Amino acid sequence: MTPNVQLEVERKYEVPTGAEPDWSALPTLVVEPEVESRALEAVYFDTPTDRLAAFGIALRRRKGGPDAGWHLKFRDELGKHELHVPLLKSSDRMPAQMKQYVAGIAAGQDFTPLATLRNDRSVLKVMHADFGQVAEICVDDVVATAERTGVQRTWAEYEVELVNGTWADGEEVFAELETVLLAAGLTRSASTAKIARALGAEDDAPAVTVTAPEDSDQSGAPTEQGSSKKAKKSQKSQKAKKGAKTKKNDKPGKSKAGTSDKASAAGETTTDAVEEPAETQTTAEDQVVALANHSVAQLLHADFLLRIGDPTGVHAVRVAARRLIAVIQGIGEELAGINHPGLADQLSVLSDRLSAARDAEVVLELLPGRAAVVAENVSDAGLGQLKAMAEDHRESTRSAAVRHLNGRAHMQLLTELVSWADGLELTTEARELSAKKLATRAVKRWSQAVGEAESSLQAESDQAAEGDSKAGGKKTSAAVNAVHAHRKALRNLRYGFEGLSAIAGLQPKKTWRGLLDNTQDTQAELSDMMDSAVMDDWFALAARSLIRTGGDRYVVGLLHGQERARLSDYEARAPELIDRLLSEVSPDA
Repeated sequence: MTPNVQLEVERKYEVPTGAEPDWSALPTLVVEPEVESRALEAVYFDTPTDRLAAFGIALRRRKGGPDAGWHLKFRDELGKHELHVPLLKSSDRMPAQMKQYVAGIAAGQDFTPLATLRNDRSVLKVMHADFGQVAEICVDDVVATAERTGVQRTWAEYEVELVNGTWADGEEVFAELETVLLAAGLTRSASTAKIARALGAEDDAPAVTVTAPEDSDQSGAPTEQGSSKKAKKSQKSQKAKKGAKTKKNDKPGKSKAGTSDKASAAGETTTDAVEEPAETQTTAEDQVVALANHSVAQLLHADFLLRIGDPTGVHAVRVAARRLIAVIQGIGEELAGINHPGLADQLSVLSDRLSAARDAEVVLELLPGRAAVVAENVSDAGLGQLKAMAEDHRESTRSAAVRHLNGRAHMQLLTELVSWADGLELTTEARELSAKKLATRAVKRWSQAVGEAESSLQAESDQAAEGDSKAGGKKTSAAVNAVHAHRKALRNLRYGFEGLSAIAGLQPKKTWRGLLDNTQDTQAELSDMMDSAVMDDWFALAARSLIRTGGDRYVVGLLHGQERARLSDYEARAPELIDRLLSEVSPDA
C-alpha cells in the first residue's frame, strides 16, 4: 500500500493573555467567523533508547478531529511531512502497516508512551476570493504530560498551516496573516514541535508553565517551586552517580547506533535535567566506535526511507549497506566486535537482494534518453508501452525489496548490527595505534582490494551462475564481469573514505588521502558500462515478456540492438579502463 504522506507548511505563534487578533484588518484574505472546535488527544511513542527522536522522527496516535489516526512526522530537504495510517477498531493498537514503517529504526525494541498531549483546538478557515480556502488557523490550548517523569506542561499557541494543494502564494498568505497576529501582540514561536515542548526542551519559554507531579495541588494549579525542586533533585541524583564504575558499553565518546545529534536538533529530549558530560580525551577506539555507530545509523535511516516509499530509499539502503561492509572490512581484524565477518556477508546479501530494484530504477531513468534516439522511427504508442513495462517492473521489484525488509532475517540483521556497534572494542594491539594509523590501514586494505578484484571473479561467477539458473538465466560477458569486480572494489574504497570523513580525526596519512582524486572520469565510464549492461538485460527481458503477451516487439528490438552495439564498444575498451583505474589508485606510499 502506498503511504499517505502530506507536506506540512506551517508557522507557530506564542499567545499573550487576552490577545484578540482583528481579522477585519486583512486586506485580501477573509477569516471565517464560524469556529470549529476539536478536542484532541495525542499520545507520542518511542523506544526506551529514543531511537525515533535520534532521527528527528515522531510517532503519535491521535484521537479526535478529522485526521484521527497514527501519524509519523519527519523532515527532509523539502520540509516537514506527516504520514497517516487510520486507527483500528481497537484504537490503542498500532496498525501492522505503521509497525512496518518504523520496524527498521526500532531494530527489535518495543514502543512505549513518551508523552500525552490534550489539546482544546479552535479552527478558523482562511479564505481567498480566487483560490478558496488557502490556510487554517488553529488556536490551541495544550496540556502535556511527560509519561516518564509525570511532569505536566501547559501553553497556548496559534498555528497557521497552508492547505495542501493551494495555488495561492504561501509567503503572501503568511505575511498578510502575520501582520494582524503581530499587531495583536502575538510573537513568532521558536518551538520546534509540540512533543519537544512537552518533554521539557523549551521550559525557558515564557509561554510554558511547568507543574512537577510531587508539588501539584489538588486543583492541578502549577507551581514554579515544584519545577525547581524537581530539577535540583535530579541534579543531586546525577551528581551522586559520578564516580561510579563506567560500564563497558558506556565508554567515553561512545553512543548507540542511531542516537546521534539529531535528537537534540529535533528538540526531542526525554529528561528534565541532563547531566553535563565529563570532559574526556577521545581515543582512537572512540573514533572507530563512532564510525561503526554512525554507519549503522545510516543504514537504519535508509531502511526507514525505503519503507515509507521515498524514491531514494533503494539506493540509500544499498549505499549504507556497502559503507558498513567497507567499515567492517577496512578495520579488519582490529575489530573484536560480535560476529563481524558474518555481518559483512549478510550485508552483501542485503545489497544483492535489492539490486533488481535498483536496476529497475536505472532502467526508468535511462529509458527516455535511449528512446529519444529512435523516437522518429517508432510510434508514441510503442514507446508508451515500453515505459509502462519499465514502471511496472520498478514497482514490482520495489515491492519485493520492501518484503525483504519485513522478513525475519533482515530484522535479525539490524538487531545484530546495533548490538555489534554497541559492543564494539578494538584488540589490545590496535588500541596502541593512533587513529591515523588505523585509518591508513583501512585505506590500504580497500586500495589493495581494487588491485586484486579479478581474483574474486571465479567465486562471483559461480555465485552469479547459480542465481541466474534459478531466475531464468541472464548471462554477462567476461569483460562485464571484470569491470563489475573492479568497480565494486572501487566503490568499497569510495564508501570507506566517505565513512572516515564523517568522523573527526579518523583520517589516513596524507599520502593515502588522494586516491580517488583522479578517478572521476574512469568511475563515470565504468558506471556507464554497467548501466549499459543493465539496459541490455532489461531489453532482453522486455522482449521475452512481449513474446508471451503478443505485444509489439519492434521498439524493444530496435532499442536492444542499439544497446548491444553500445555495450560491445564498452567491452572492447574494458581492459584499458581497468588498467587506467589500477594506475589511478596505486599511490607511491
